[in-house]
Amino acid sequence: MHTFQDYASTTFMTFLKFILLSLFTLLVLRSHAQSADYNEILSELQQAQGEDRAILLLKLCNYDINNDQELTKKRALEALKISKELDFKKGIGGSLRYIGLSHHYVGELDSARIYYSRCKNYYDKPKSIGWSYYNIASLFEYESKYDSALHYLDIAENLFVKDTALVELGSAISMRGTIANIRGNYSEAAKYFYDAMTFFEEAGDQSRKADMIRQLSSSESSLGNYDQAISYAKEAHNIYTEENDTYYQAYATNAIGSYFLKTNMLDSAEHYLEKSISSSKSSNNYIITMASLAEIAEVYLKNEKHDKALSSVKEAESLFSSDTTTDTQASHFLIKGKIHMALHQPDDALQAFNKSLEIGKEFSSIHQAFMDELKAQYGEFSNTEWRLISLMKMNLSSKDIANILRISTNGVKKARYRLRKKMDLASEMDLQDYLISYPA
Repeated sequence: MHTFQDYASTTFMTFLKFILLSLFTLLVLRSHAQSADYNEILSELQQAQGEDRAILLLKLCNYDINNDQELTKKRALEALKISKELDFKKGIGGSLRYIGLSHHYVGELDSARIYYSRCKNYYDKPKSIGWSYYNIASLFEYESKYDSALHYLDIAENLFVKDTALVELGSAISMRGTIANIRGNYSEAAKYFYDAMTFFEEAGDQSRKADMIRQLSSSESSLGNYDQAISYAKEAHNIYTEENDTYYQAYATNAIGSYFLKTNMLDSAEHYLEKSISSSKSSNNYIITMASLAEIAEVYLKNEKHDKALSSVKEAESLFSSDTTTDTQASHFLIKGKIHMALHQPDDALQAFNKSLEIGKEFSSIHQAFMDELKAQYGEFSNTEWRLISLMKMNLSSKDIANILRISTNGVKKARYRLRKKMDLASEMDLQDYLISYPA
């Protein structure tokens, strides 16, 4: 375990995307309810003028950024106008930051980068300047430019240390954990998340502490330590319950159910996933509702409750929106295809499997880095070989692959053999396991 002093006295050490923007949102500005505090600020705003009005507008931005980026931008622009007229530098910096965040959250990364770079020029406290560099780091993280992200994190962390900014330092360390997770360095990620947790704990921020415990559970799951993963997820769940944080409580409940599913403890998985569906619906956390519906469909499928499984995936599909990620949709149709196969509906299964592959051109968008590294190591692959690789990467069985490619299972075996030979893999190495975990 690292202490704050350890970080202060040394120069900082240098997966499918887990929801990079969502994790960034979670750590920078956790979701706030439209509470009495919010309404009180709105009431004060009606009479406020000058610097007081700018400060109140920025407080409202802190509430609104997760749910209404256009409203956030409108309020930040008003605060910016007031602050410029008064030469209120703190207000100018804060306004520019929220304008940057409003662009960031809708994927307008170049615009966000401009505002983040500008806002640091108006801050005088190291902590505030550090946030600007942290935000820039998060842009590079989102773009999968991890070395650049780590470079800006170095700068941010050094500034946070100067101000003994525990929450901010914890957030920066957590981003290191996220990058380590994406790169498959799960043990390293777990260490970062543990360190971040200790900073949030020292700062008395129970919600962010719970967030890190939940991230720890994810790393332990990736390492195959499911008992520890379940223990961490339950601990996070208990903290969210104490904090009355129903939105993120649904995340923890889903994680517990997911880990039980991975260990084939189907009764426990069904119990927690049902709770997750209920709690996520009540807190309008539709991301978790979709995930839990898809996972409980897998539970039903394994228990041969095929009609209930199909009903669950159809309900999940009804929740798709323009914000639903392509990998979520692709995974959904993959499960739907398996259910149709269990129901002996090959045409519907084939349609679902093909839909899974078509959405977002899965391997050209989601796994571009994987493709680039594989080509760099093994040379060019034909389109047929890439399709076989993509299906194995999705962890489909030879039978499922045969149905999608419209060849026999023996044909799949021959194609796998030729691919193994081309890649010159050792005989004891399972080709599919190798591709799923690549790059190691």
